[in-house]
Order: sequence, then structure tokens, then C-alpha cells
Amino acid sequence: NLGWGTTSYLLPSSPSASSTVPAASSVLAVTGQSPFQLQFVRPDWQLLASTTVASAVASTTVSGFATSTDLRIVVDTTSSSANTTRIDMQFNSDTGANYSWVFGASFSGGTQKGISLLADPQASSGGYYFDIRVSNPNNRSKGVVWQGAAVSLTSPVNITGSGMYNSNTVVTSVTIGSNTNIPAGTVIRIYGSSI
Repeated sequence: NLGWGTTSYLLPSSPSASSTVPAASSVLAVTGQSPFQLQFVRPDWQLLASTTVASAVASTTVSGFATSTDLRIVVDTTSSSANTTRIDMQFNSDTGANYSWVFGASFSGGTQKGISLLADPQASSGGYYFDIRVSNPNNRSKGVVWQGAAVSLTSPVNITGSGMYNSNTVVTSVTIGSNTNIPAGTVIRIYGSSI
């Protein structure tokens, strides 16, 4: 029983048709224009795995998540005052020269041992934030694009890049590393497409 103001809506306890049964990950949303309708919808992205770095480490790996044809990886670091900070990413613990990347107008890496999300170190009092998308089909190389920011009140830096992971195996683990340390409190979340 849902109620807003003086109007109340009673949802059936057992739907009359199987097509009206919401998926477990669905949310109830108000859709359409007046008169409004209640409808179960699935969010575009479902959380597959998440970790928070307890103490500063050179790298951390998130693994054991369900495979998805599209991945979204969010990396949110705490402050970093060192200009030497470089943020790198590898998939499936693959340290071979199977990666390439480019960001900005002047930074690129041909055949590399990882994708560098940030190769031009920036001091960042508010840390770094990256939103990374990975096309994750089986039997094909993986396209990677990202948006990021060195978060600072006085001089924020926009970071945009793309890359390639040359592997026919789906991504089932993600390693985020740094040439200094990933600070304690850094959060890494991995989402899979529900579409």
C-alpha cells in the first residue's frame, strides 16, 4: 500500500500475469504524464562489487563479480597532495603488453602493461574521481573510455581518455594501482549493465 498525500494506491499481492512480476532488482517509479502511472523499472546499472581501501596500498584488486557485456567502474580516491601520483588500471591480473591508451591532446601509451587513467600527475587536495566504461564482450578486444577529475576548489582538472584491452577473455577482475600509493578511504565500485 503506497500513499501520497490523501491518495493511496494498493498494489496487488499476486499479479494476474507473469509479465507483470517485477525483477528482483526493479524499483517502483512514477512514469508518464498526468494521469501518472506506477511501473516497475530496472536501473541501467547494477552494483556487482565494491571495496574501500583500508590503508594506503600500491594497488588493489576487485574480483569475483558476475560477468556483464558492459562494465562501469567508479574510482573515488581521497586527497593526494603528491604530484607524483599516477593512476593505472589492469584487467584479469594481466601484466602483459596488452593495453593501449590515450587521453588529452598529448598523452598516450602504445603497447603497455596497463591503462593509465592519469599519466600527467596533478596535485589534488580533493582526490581523483573516475567514471570508466568497458565494453566487455567475449571473444573480442575491450574498448575502454573514461571521464575523470582531479578534484580541487582552486584548479580542478578534467581528464578524458580512451583505451583498449587486447584480450578475448571477459573482464572478471579489475586492479587499480599507483606509482605512489592509493590512499586509504579510496572507493572502487563495479557495475554491470542490466540492459
